[in-house]
Amino acid sequence: MRLFQRGHKYILGRRPDRWRRLEVAIESLLLIVFIFTPWQLAMSTGYQFLTHKSGPKETSSTATVANMQSKPPSDSKRPNPAPVKANPYGIAAGGGLTYVGDKELSVYFSKLKALGVGWARWDLDWGQIQHNDSVTYNWEVADRVVKAANNYGIKSLVIIDYTPQWARKPECAAQGEACPPSSNALFASFASKAAARYKDQGVHDWEIWNEPNYVQSWRPKPDIAAYASLLKDTYIEIKKVDPSANVVSGGLAAIGDEEGHIAPITFVRGLYDQGVGQYFDNVAVHPYSFPAQPALVADWNRWQQIAPIHDVMTQHGGVGKKIWLTEFGAPTGGSGVAHTSTEGGFIYETDYMTEASQASILANALSLYSQYSPWVGPFFFYTLQDHTNTQSSPQDFFGLLRANDTKKPAYDTYQNFIKNN
Repeated sequence: MRLFQRGHKYILGRRPDRWRRLEVAIESLLLIVFIFTPWQLAMSTGYQFLTHKSGPKETSSTATVANMQSKPPSDSKRPNPAPVKANPYGIAAGGGLTYVGDKELSVYFSKLKALGVGWARWDLDWGQIQHNDSVTYNWEVADRVVKAANNYGIKSLVIIDYTPQWARKPECAAQGEACPPSSNALFASFASKAAARYKDQGVHDWEIWNEPNYVQSWRPKPDIAAYASLLKDTYIEIKKVDPSANVVSGGLAAIGDEEGHIAPITFVRGLYDQGVGQYFDNVAVHPYSFPAQPALVADWNRWQQIAPIHDVMTQHGGVGKKIWLTEFGAPTGGSGVAHTSTEGGFIYETDYMTEASQASILANALSLYSQYSPWVGPFFFYTLQDHTNTQSSPQDFFGLLRANDTKKPAYDTYQNFIKNN
């Protein structure tokens, strides 16, 4: 365009005698052919090469080649770019990212980039940021994670969870960080400040608490009414500072209505019964199915509750809301017995799946997930890497990578699915 402007100015600056007019006309015609032909050729055969970016698309504002016109429209009629579906696949990182330094974070997010995911789900532990009191903040630990994620083009789903000692309810203060806050306003104020701090850095997705339906995650036991109240107050405060924020209800553990726990579908019904359906944008679940395949039809298989939960949401007017799968996976180590299916009984505290079975379970989940695409949000595998090589607890062996950085079969399963979808 700059070359054309210079040439156009030169032509207009010449003497307008008869021969010069003919010369001008010829030069103009040649110039038009010179400019237009490469442009038309680029549009018809080469524009994809010029605009294509390798890897997943992180923004909905990039136009696809299929939606480009065969010749360049005028500026006044140029169409808006067509939306591009963002990479919906991620890794649930757990709560460790805010406890490591810049070098470790760079290594971690470079591994996510190599895997091909577009998201990382990580904890913003209120008790770490405001450890001492309500007026002192240590944002540096979270700043590092946001910066590292952005450096590698990875979107953040941030879980706001856990309560510092000074803010816990008195009746469960001694039961640890999973004790809910004594005041919703304190928690909501913290969430609001986090949203305000990071919105200009591209963080707009917030998950409120982790597994509030599970006894070990909401002390002394899950309480739908109490959580609904916390969710409502937090939603309101976040939206005040970032109206574009996406507030997701806390990911629900794969558990039944037993021993104080609350099944995911029961919990979601309860949220609507509490009248807080308008105070979350999407619902998060953790539909672990191991030792079974997700497709196995069984009452205890929490993957099989995904569609019924969506039905509950639709029945209550939540047509536009989606179910985010913010944790899914299967362990490949432990002190017990390795399994390939549900045969022989499975002891969750010690038993585990073979690596081949972990890959098979993941492949089945991804196949089903792709069929749910109109009403599900991102899919997060838990987790990237094993914590140890010592066969101790299954909790240490959910990774796609072994502790020594070698790949399990599930790594290739996930990476190849992402590339092809």
